[in-house]
Amino acid sequence: QELKKRLALKIKPILKKYDIKGTLSVRHYYELVLTLKSGSIDFQADSINTYQYQNHFADNPKALEFLNELIPAMNDIMTDYFDVGYYISVNVGRYDKPYVIEK
Repeated sequence: QELKKRLALKIKPILKKYDIKGTLSVRHYYELVLTLKSGSIDFQADSINTYQYQNHFADNPKALEFLNELIPAMNDIMTDYFDVGYYISVNVGRYDKPYVIEK
């Protein structure tokens, strides 16, 4: 949770810059999850592969620009006395609330 708070300070301005609404959560103590709720970018997907997103979104420059800022911010590890490892996930909507494209 402490890591989430630190990373939220970097992630929230990126969401605001691209006019995207989303929530940040921690799943099973080792996975940082960003769920995108709504925005002007059409991702045409339910989830984003955070390791191969550049290939998948090569034909969607707005989404690629957003993810090129977002993914590094989510992976930013601040070291104090030890390194903390964690996974990241980006979901486009939820199973019960799909992502809403706002124009």
